[in-house]
Amino acid sequence: MKGKRDFADFDNSLESGITYGGYSGSKKGIIFNDERWFLKYPKSIRNMEVFGISYTTSPISEYLGSHIYNLLGLETHETLLGIANSKIVVACKDFLNKNETILDYNSLKNDYDEKIEKEIEELSSSSKKKSRY
Repeated sequence: MKGKRDFADFDNSLESGITYGGYSGSKKGIIFNDERWFLKYPKSIRNMEVFGISYTTSPISEYLGSHIYNLLGLETHETLLGIANSKIVVACKDFLNKNETILDYNSLKNDYDEKIEKEIEELSSSSKKKSRY
């Protein structure tokens, strides 16, 4: 069958020691085919009251979404579906160079920047002066 792919077995993959942040579930950095990848595990639905939802929704959705965007000509990260610790996971190829890192939005918004703080104070005080009320 054209385009048929098997699930990758990530159970014996070496850990890369790289950590990945964000809110999209637990992640684990691995070495797969001599390259850096990270596995995204599905979130637990134990406390959700929605019937018919599958714990595999998140990894499969990310895999499908990435491949659909790619088919539409948009650049996306490389993904694979696989199994790790008896769970369906999506593996995302790490596209960063060895000395690069990505900061998630939460880290950035909570990072103190003196210049930005001064600009916010100036904007705030000038808008109060212009206010009629």
